Amino acid sequence: MTDNLPAEPPSDLVLVEERSPKNRLVALTLGCFGGFLGLHRFYTGRYLSGLAMMLTLGGLLMWWVVDFFVLLTGRFKDSEGRVLGRPLALRRDEIEKLPPEVKQRLPAAPDELPVLDDDIDDEELLADPLEKKFEQLEQQPTGTDGRP
Repeated sequence: MTDNLPAEPPSDLVLVEERSPKNRLVALTLGCFGGFLGLHRFYTGRYLSGLAMMLTLGGLLMWWVVDFFVLLTGRFKDSEGRVLGRPLALRRDEIEKLPPEVKQRLPAAPDELPVLDDDIDDEELLADPLEKKFEQLEQQPTGTDGRP
């Protein structure tokens, strides 16, 4: 079943969009529970549309439902047009095939676009930064009152 899959992901992927510094899960939570008030739009810096959403109760809930699904898919953008989810990445040969008017809308020239780093260590990302400190504290001898 996995015979047709490449051994490694292609290393020539280029990011075409910028990723927002705002957290997608926070925006999704705000959109779920306070979306009809536009809380997720205030969080992402889209204040005018957040105010409009608050005044119309999420566009009579229709706007809220649409935003909720856009948040779920990870395509919601902040006030500067940066995507909250995973940024779109294309292979270099796909970028070369794009029409010139689409290439002009890219955030940088195709040669200057950052290459997607496939060598992200999941263990390093998920590691607890205080784990080693706790291990050191557990190994220290304690007195009769439980203090080191």
